[in-house]
Amino acid sequence: MGENRQIFPILSTALVLAILPTAAKAEAPEHYIGVFGGYELRSSDSWSSAPFGGKIGNDDGVIIGAKAGTSIADAKIGQLRAEAEVSYRRNDINSISTSQQGRLPAKGKNQAVSLMLNGYLDFDVGESKLVPFVGAGLGLARVKESYDVDIVFASILPQNFPNPVQGKGTTVSWQLMAGGALRLSEKVRLSVEGRYSQVPSLSISAGGTKFFETRRDSAALLLGINFNI
Repeated sequence: MGENRQIFPILSTALVLAILPTAAKAEAPEHYIGVFGGYELRSSDSWSSAPFGGKIGNDDGVIIGAKAGTSIADAKIGQLRAEAEVSYRRNDINSISTSQQGRLPAKGKNQAVSLMLNGYLDFDVGESKLVPFVGAGLGLARVKESYDVDIVFASILPQNFPNPVQGKGTTVSWQLMAGGALRLSEKVRLSVEGRYSQVPSLSISAGGTKFFETRRDSAALLLGINFNI
């Protein structure tokens, strides 16, 4: 877990140090709005509630969102963009595992609304209509989890483990992006993007009672469209 938490600051610092010495203000900033959506690959979420721990099993889900951004600087290797993004993610929960009882069938859903500030580098490819890019983002995620363990198995859960659960929490989230954009016209770009997102530490609570700590990891394949304004 410690190594994963270091990925974002290390890559972000390296990107800034590589670009800042050559950056110059763009003469004609491009402003844009856009929408995106796609398929989210969900791993199991780890959870802990002393003295217990385990995994929350997830099905894959969907992500949709909207964005607005602007070009902010030119560099020798490309152009920098700043972007604000709001997104919604949803997936089903299929199981709960504990360190003592193992995997138990469960039904529920996991929802998250994220507000992110993203930075992108569009690589200079001359007159090519296909523009590769990389990016990173930092923001807040509001996560809501609701599920219940099959009544046949609920009796063997740890005594202090809540069932059913309807909890939520807000915390910092970060993400890394890479992909390519196709220039359909001077005003329109179609993009395909791969994304890795993480909520490093989240407290799920309801009615002022903390249920457990969890971590959320996901990867997504997104299709988006931008319109210059």
